Amino acid sequence: MSGALRIVVCVRPPDGEPLEPTLGSLDLRAVEYGISLARGNGSASRVIAVAAGGDACLELLRECYARGVDEVVHIHAETPEAGSLPLTSSSAGTAPMRACTASSLGKSLD
Repeated sequence: MSGALRIVVCVRPPDGEPLEPTLGSLDLRAVEYGISLARGNGSASRVIAVAAGGDACLELLRECYARGVDEVVHIHAETPEAGSLPLTSSSAGTAPMRACTASSLGKSLD
């Protein structure tokens, strides 16, 4: 492989948001795999962790950073009812999150 990669990994608090949020097993595997891909591709590749939600996401992003992620992006969104980003997994619901993440990264994610 040649050229620098920007690997974006989306993480979220586990359901029920415990008092001290930690990465779920799938998110942890995604972060570790992203780091592995980036390191195997060269020093110019970067791993970026993205989380959308309230302040509980900040601890998750700190954990990602401690595990070796190069950058973190927090999209602050308390609840969909408050007029913030929809936090659904449908393609229509992820469009605003993709646009916000793309603007945060300065790139198009299409």
